Amino acid sequence: MSEEIRITRRGIIIDSKEDRAVTRQFVEVELKEALATFRSQFTLLVQVLAALLAANVAYLGYALQLEKAAIIAIGAVFPLAVLVVFFRAKKLMSPILFSAVNLEELIFDPGIGLVSNFLVHIHGQSYVDQLLSLSNEKDIEKRRRILKKLPIPMSSRGLVRTACVLAAVGQIALSLVLWLYFKWPLV
Repeated sequence: MSEEIRITRRGIIIDSKEDRAVTRQFVEVELKEALATFRSQFTLLVQVLAALLAANVAYLGYALQLEKAAIIAIGAVFPLAVLVVFFRAKKLMSPILFSAVNLEELIFDPGIGLVSNFLVHIHGQSYVDQLLSLSNEKDIEKRRRILKKLPIPMSSRGLVRTACVLAAVGQIALSLVLWLYFKWPLV
């Protein structure tokens, strides 16, 4: 006996209970993959940022040991590299969050999913609503532009940018102070 079952609020209709079970399994697998991909990208981001931070500290220590002011100034590249990596990762993670939130909506009632709750806690309900509304956007290019502008979780508004710029400017200022007032050679 065939019965229609509405499994989402978006109007997807499944013809039978068997089809519904298969569709649910598929969506669950896709959600697991989206979460695993996001987790691995976030882990990789943390590892790359930690490596850049360690490299900056080692480079700064080397420059201080040699007492060369220009080497300290060149080390300002590391905080700027952190900035580039961080914002590049944002572009890569937003589509995965988009997929995860939309897949959760297919399985759970609104507001119950792990990803949705996490994003609501970090960025607020409007962030999740914006991700969900993008699923209705038919223009892929417009969707891509909007996704690129969304913040990634754990990034507060401008904190990373401010910290990286201050670190880079601080290293350049330190090299100038050491060169001008302590007469360290540039090279």
